[in-house]
Amino acid sequence: NQSFADTNVSPLNVTESELYGNRFNVVYSKASLTNLGLRANYNVRNLVNVQLKTVYNAWKTFDIEEAWHKPKFETDLTSEVRISRSLMANASVFFKSSSKASLGARVVELPSAVDANLGVSYTYQNSLSFFGRLNNLFNAKYQEFNGYDMQGFNVMFGAAYSF
Repeated sequence: NQSFADTNVSPLNVTESELYGNRFNVVYSKASLTNLGLRANYNVRNLVNVQLKTVYNAWKTFDIEEAWHKPKFETDLTSEVRISRSLMANASVFFKSSSKASLGARVVELPSAVDANLGVSYTYQNSLSFFGRLNNLFNAKYQEFNGYDMQGFNVMFGAAYSF
């Protein structure tokens, strides 16, 4: 995959001040984005499915210093395994490279991050299913946006019913 976008209205978040680091101003900039991506998928008889997706983003901004909060590299590795007709397990790992944030007049580098997740789902009937997820397995400490910590290790479970 390869794409190119040239736009006059790319919204980029800029932190308003050092005192209140959890407030953003939205800055619109003329910018262009060229990205190069690769997606590979391996499927074995609908029992095992593994997918690797990686993207390189080349931002060019014309009237601001950086494309704030935009990483150069993003990679996802996901897998699903059908254990039985009703039971599925899945795992995912993602990586995002470092990005830059504006904090008043200062430029702050947000470090790269790796996050891993596990999940399971059980389909009771076509209309009823249950799921559970273990997110951020290694309790990685990172920020998607400057001043906003991502949740550490967490557990999510639920049910879905369709009419």
